[in-house]
Amino acid sequence: MIRTAVNGRVATLTLDRPERRNAMSRDTLHAIAHQLNRWDVDDSVSVVIIKGEGIAFCAGLDRKEMQAADDAVRNAIYQASREFHRAVAGFGKPLIAAIQGHALGTGFDMAVMCDLRIAAQGAWLGHPEARMGGVPVVTPLRHIVGDSWARRLCYDGTTIDAETALRIGLVIDVVAPGDLAARVASAADAIAQTPVDTLKKTKRLFLASPTPESWIVPEHDEVFEQGHTIFNAVK
Repeated sequence: MIRTAVNGRVATLTLDRPERRNAMSRDTLHAIAHQLNRWDVDDSVSVVIIKGEGIAFCAGLDRKEMQAADDAVRNAIYQASREFHRAVAGFGKPLIAAIQGHALGTGFDMAVMCDLRIAAQGAWLGHPEARMGGVPVVTPLRHIVGDSWARRLCYDGTTIDAETALRIGLVIDVVAPGDLAARVASAADAIAQTPVDTLKKTKRLFLASPTPESWIVPEHDEVFEQGHTIFNAVK
């Protein structure tokens, strides 16, 4: 489901479902949220890397689980997703997404909610679930890439390659696949040189406006409650 490791002041959270391209089940969403909440209050950790095992970063929510949805399952996924979005978006220290292969749907949203994104050549990023009724997270994406590109990515579900993501500012670097781990580790090690208290104070400034809760409620909670999710595509 997930694996974790800590090396010095750098923690790594690895999505470990390579046979499903690291699609996130409700259990995975809970596990990510639980682990990030633990690291959030652990001052021995300064920065967290999120990555996927195998050929993909994350293909989104687990479609098989969504297709089995009855009211009880739907509510369970909603609660897990609610917890997950708040844990990622509100994490009090820097998060780095190490993106290889696909970062799609909720996997794309997770990367967008991180502080930095570094991609391998051949990566594809986007929210194709928009074409199936899934409403993407808008506010953090708009702040990263600007209004015009955010609208395109959100409206038509287009996916973009790593080089385009670099050009529009969605990722800060694109490297050969074999160099991704080293490049991300270098970025994390550089951040870890900053005192953790300074990182936390700085992150609070980034989270101050708009606050995660101000956009998570309309862009996640109300979307789920009103049925404007990928559930629409599998009924």
